[in-house]
Order: sequence, then C-alpha cells, then structure tokens
Amino acid sequence: MDQSLVEQFLRFTKQENVFDSLLAEYDEEKEYTPERLSMFGFGFVQRFRLTGKQEDIERAVQVLERATRKLEPSSEQWQQNLNNLGTALMTSYVHLRKLEHLNRAIRLFGQLAEYRASDVDEQPDHLLNLCSCLMMRFQATKKIEDLDRMIRLGQEIIEHTTSKATHRQAHLENHANVLLLRFVLRGDLEDQRMALHTMVLLESELPENSPRRIHWIDQITREMSAYTAQAKNPLALTDMILLGERLIAGTPPEADYLPMLVGLNGGSYLARFSYTDKDEDMAQAIQHMERALVLNAPAVKSKAGAFYQMQCYYNLGAAFKMRYSARRNLDDLQQAIEKMELAVAQLPPDFQLADVYHDALAGALELRFERTEDLADLERAKQLRAKL
Repeated sequence: MDQSLVEQFLRFTKQENVFDSLLAEYDEEKEYTPERLSMFGFGFVQRFRLTGKQEDIERAVQVLERATRKLEPSSEQWQQNLNNLGTALMTSYVHLRKLEHLNRAIRLFGQLAEYRASDVDEQPDHLLNLCSCLMMRFQATKKIEDLDRMIRLGQEIIEHTTSKATHRQAHLENHANVLLLRFVLRGDLEDQRMALHTMVLLESELPENSPRRIHWIDQITREMSAYTAQAKNPLALTDMILLGERLIAGTPPEADYLPMLVGLNGGSYLARFSYTDKDEDMAQAIQHMERALVLNAPAVKSKAGAFYQMQCYYNLGAAFKMRYSARRNLDDLQQAIEKMELAVAQLPPDFQLADVYHDALAGALELRFERTEDLADLERAKQLRAKL
C-alpha cells in the first residue's frame, strides 16, 4: 500500500466511526486504483476485527482480490497485496474457522515465497505468516506434513535474519516448540538436538534482564539432560558438550543457575566417557562437577542451594565409582564413598530418590569390602540396604 495512503488511513483512525465513514465511500461498480482498493481492503479487515461481522471479511477478500488483479504479477505492489490478501484470509480463519480460507492463505503465502527473498529487510513477514497458517492447519488436521514444512521454513528464516530482525525472538521460540512437538510425535532425537540448538541461540539473544531467560534456561537443562540420557554415540554427546560450553561462556558469572549448567556439562562428559573410555573425558567430568560445587557454595544456606549441593556430591560420587569400575584404582572408590556419604547425610525427608542414593552408597561400600575386607563397610552397607 502507498505510504501516503497508509499515513492518511492512520490519521483517519483517530476519528470516531472511521471505518464506517471510510468504507461507505466504497462502490463495487466504481473503478479505483490498486492502492485505493488495498486501503479499502485493509479497512474492511480492521472493521471485521472490531465487529466480527462475516460480511466485512468477505468484502475485504473481494476488494483485495480486485486490487491484485489490477497489478503486474511479481511487482512489489502485487507482492504486498498478495501478503495483505493472505493476511485477510488468515484473519478470517481465526474468527470463522473455515478451512478453505486457511488453505487459500497458505497457497498465497507459498506463492509469495517464490518471488520474495527470505531476507527482505530482515522481516520475512510472508514466511512468518505462512508458518502461523501451517500451525493452525496442523492443529485442525493433525497432518505432520505441515510441521515438516514449518520446520524447513523456520530454519530458512533463522538463516536469513539476525538478532535485530523484527519478531526474531518470537520466531525462535516457535521454531523450538515446533521441533519439540515433532520430537514428541516421532521420537527422532535429531529434532530434540535441533530444538536445543535453537533454544541456546534464543537464550544468547535475549536481553540479560529478560524474564524469559529463566524459562528457557530451565527448558534447555531439561531437554539437554533427556537428550544426553538417550544419545547413543559419542558424536551426539560431543555436540551437547560444545553446546553446553557455549551456554556456560555466555552466562553471567553471578547468575545463580551457572552451577547447574556447569554440572550438567559434567554429566555430558561422563556420558561420553561411557562410550570412549578416555581418561580426558572422565577428568573433564570430575572437574566440571567440582567446579559446580564451588560455584554453588554461596547458595548452600538456601534450601535450593543445599539440595543442589547434595546432588553434586552424589553425581561426583557416581563419577568416581564409574572410574573405579574402569580403572580399579582404590583411591577413586574412597572418593566415591566420601562424596556419597556427604550426599546421603543431606537427604531431605521423604526424598523420592533416597533409595537410589542408599543403594549406590551400599554398592560402593561392598566393592571396598571386597578389596579391604573391612567389616565396618559390610555392616554399613547392610544398614543402608535395610532402608530400601
């Protein structure tokens, strides 16, 4: 739409009954310029949003179709009008739930994508609108092909825009959620991996004081823990380690969630050790877990801080026990028992995983008894097993 007409319309919107007075001028028998028709179409859409009258959205579509026919195909004005027409059809679907309107909007936005570059002014509204329409159609039909197309388009938008692009954060959030949705439906770990990369990118672009940061840190740690537990090869775990280090490097030193991120990456190194049997992986795992303990020290007086300290001790004990099983160095077993005893000593009442902690410590004590034949270890193990 011509900018002068847009400005004129915006001035009109400050007056009462602006839509009625403006749209009363429209006569289906009269000839108008494409710009004027686009303005009428825009007005019908806006009045429909206020009144919900079906006739307004139907008129909007008809008027915008007239404008489109008058324009040279592929011209800039034609592309803008195509986008306006698709938006009108999308708005119609939101209110009237007519699937044929949504299908047509998808076709129009798809057609527009053939002419308009993905990085146009870093605001690919046509692709964002197309993604929105595909999600609405998926919600109505449950056809996973729409999710597939959304993900392809979403990645295209990410690759052709920067953090300064309008709607960038909202798009990254949507893209991550769509990937996780397809992961739930298909169980393909690649979708979960791609979602994690998208979420870490989103987190890195959020303002430091954004209230959304904690939400996404929590989501990232949950998904990363789940992915690490299911990954079946060292390459996938290497990817998570690099992603974790990137997340750690971008986290303010004073952030209270930094210990959790460091400890989580220690878990990724430990998981990779189970496949590679490399001493360096185990050393990195232990170093990260010990650093997490140090970073968490200022928070131990709080309930959450004390709970995380308990988890760190247990995880460290499990790491030393794993290394003992691989290398049979008694010092590692001593360290494992020491750390697990500290964890068990901090178990809160009614902790659901208390049996896991007791069983792991009992197992470590029995292993040491096999090496040292110290009956005190055997007695302590029996006491722990009596609690199971």
